[in-house]
Amino acid sequence: FQLRPGITNLLKDGSRAFSGLDEAVLRNIEACVNLSEMTQTSYGPNSMNKLIVNHLGKQFITSDLSTIIEELDIQHPAANMVVMACKRQAEEYGDASNTVLIFAGELLRNAAKLLNDNGLHPSDIVAGYEIALERSLSLLNGMVAHRVANFKNVSDLSGIVRPLVSTKNIGYSDLITRLTCEAITSIMPDEDKLKEFNIDNVRIVKLLGGSPMQSFTINGMMVNREPGGTIRKLEKVSNVMVLGCGLEMTGTEAKGTVVLNNAQELLDFTRGEESLVENLIKDIKQTGKIDAIIAGGPISDIAQHFCNKYDILTLRITSKWELRRICRSIGAVAMVRLGVPLPEEIGKASSIRVEEIGSKKVTVINALNTKVSSVILRGATQGILDEMERAIANSVSVVKSSTKDNRFVAGAGATFVELSKCLRAYDKSENKYQQNSVDVPVPGMEEYAVNMFAEALDVFPRLLAENSGLNSTDLLASLHAIHQQGSQPHKGINVFCGSGTSPIIDCISNNEQGVGLIVDHLGTLCSALKLATDSAVTILKIDEIIMAKPAGGPKPRSQNDDMD
Repeated sequence: FQLRPGITNLLKDGSRAFSGLDEAVLRNIEACVNLSEMTQTSYGPNSMNKLIVNHLGKQFITSDLSTIIEELDIQHPAANMVVMACKRQAEEYGDASNTVLIFAGELLRNAAKLLNDNGLHPSDIVAGYEIALERSLSLLNGMVAHRVANFKNVSDLSGIVRPLVSTKNIGYSDLITRLTCEAITSIMPDEDKLKEFNIDNVRIVKLLGGSPMQSFTINGMMVNREPGGTIRKLEKVSNVMVLGCGLEMTGTEAKGTVVLNNAQELLDFTRGEESLVENLIKDIKQTGKIDAIIAGGPISDIAQHFCNKYDILTLRITSKWELRRICRSIGAVAMVRLGVPLPEEIGKASSIRVEEIGSKKVTVINALNTKVSSVILRGATQGILDEMERAIANSVSVVKSSTKDNRFVAGAGATFVELSKCLRAYDKSENKYQQNSVDVPVPGMEEYAVNMFAEALDVFPRLLAENSGLNSTDLLASLHAIHQQGSQPHKGINVFCGSGTSPIIDCISNNEQGVGLIVDHLGTLCSALKLATDSAVTILKIDEIIMAKPAGGPKPRSQNDDMD
């Protein structure tokens, strides 16, 4: 056997293998750093958008990292690890995905410096990063600066929603904040049941046309169809019956032949079915006191006729998910039988009416003591509507996380600067955030990695300054000087500063500058740091890449194959 030396002689033709510091470790680091640099300009309130065209030709204009990585087809295996960490962050908390990617890229960039310039072994860097992460999570617990006093108060809730909406770069932060807070507070459970808050109970309806300032909220549901009969609205409190099936009489599956001898038999042929349907609708109206029927299936012409006769509004819903939301909204139970509903199966609606928004007619179902709230968004383009929807969805997810852990730290880069300062001087007695459980000096070569971890935290205030057109070097030096004094730990970067306004702001007590509260959720931030560090550590532990030959048939033809 005349085989080539190395692992490739054990694999099929077409397989590839990379090993060593230059081919494996540094290549993985380079791929992750390149991915991180691509999204750094999309960080902060003054971020830039990305124009993404996916494999189907659909265009996305957004600065939301979750959308960017969802539509990109990343092939590099190491970069995919970081992408998976970002997706995990988005699923758990709905925010800070870009924080995961940027921090992981910065950790790997600093690790490359230690590998090339200082000659550290990857195991020393991994140990140092793990020590720094443990101490960072411990320090963050002592940096809590804000708690939400009342989740049912719009002004209290807007303090944590506005900073998140401002990062979406859509220009309507005050409007989106108000709509989100109104929708959330209307369905927020009592103080002892906050953990039961369900993000699915906030529904978003996008109607193309008009201005975003025409957006509004309703307590209940909006359906993109009109009622089917002559009854178009119910202005009083109404009993609503919800059917999980259609409103029609089912026939037998057996085939048969009917012989009609005269005209009277032809007239009497469907009279039996008509009487059955009429008695059913009559019993529903008189016995069940039903004013509206919402069906999840087709409504026959005969049933519609008798519903009109007995003044019953009918509405067909084609989506089973929408039908479930309507049941939650009005407190009804979807029936799978045709008959008079039981009292506990009947829902209550304060009103049902048809409205014309733009050129589209919709049905608005306002509910009593609703558990579902809807935000109706208007906009001139689909891109604006999509960005507004993402901003509201992310805000609702953060509020959901806040109901479980009501702790917030200072935003605008203040917490990162304070954390960086504390990590660099952790073993000094003047560090007021120290915890006895981890209050030990950093041993050996790991100290270099801990310092690089602290240096990587400075990337966030630096990006906030750069993306806002400020001098990042001078501003970061001024911030560190202020934080070294120890008396102003909440000082951050004012990205909306103009001429004559200080670029440094107190994130908690900043009412004199009219900016408002600037905070980050503690649990979201801790999760982002942990996921970023774990992904960076995992990549640093890889010393060899072995890739089998891709499976499948021939590659698809290029568009230029037929061109000379």
